[in-house]
Amino acid sequence: VSDKACQVLDLAECVKSIHPENRWRQAADKAFLGLLGYIDEINTSLPCYQKLKEVEQAHKLSCEEKQMVSSLLSDMEKSGILHNETKRNMVVESQGTIGLLTSQYHEYLHRTEPITIPVSRADAIYAPNYSSSIKWDRISGVASLPADQRIVNEIMMYTRSPQLRKEVY
Repeated sequence: VSDKACQVLDLAECVKSIHPENRWRQAADKAFLGLLGYIDEINTSLPCYQKLKEVEQAHKLSCEEKQMVSSLLSDMEKSGILHNETKRNMVVESQGTIGLLTSQYHEYLHRTEPITIPVSRADAIYAPNYSSSIKWDRISGVASLPADQRIVNEIMMYTRSPQLRKEVY
């Protein structure tokens, strides 16, 4: 079950990261967060942990089975299974928050509206590989550029203005 869950998580993460259609990314994100929450619940289930410990100590296991049990126990211990219930619940809540923030970050990567910067600060933009993508509108006083991750990365790396980097970020 764990192996299949990880395969589904990997596929959902891939779809939510690279699929061009928003509805597919959102569906993959929903599946990812739901399954991740389920795995977090299992990893903090004391009865499951105790059963695995029994299996580890009471049964003759093959090398592969020992490795799997050891890996599952390790995952559970990293998830706080050895802490009291309050701390285990905090771990699950924290993992949920991390998952949600990661999802929001991935959604932001697919942002379609351009980034706008006042022309007065736009002279600090340095994106040599993407300068043709920047639209200058001196009448409105705004420069706009696509929120393409490659352009944003280049601006973050090469722009001279810390304030502009902060705004783009």
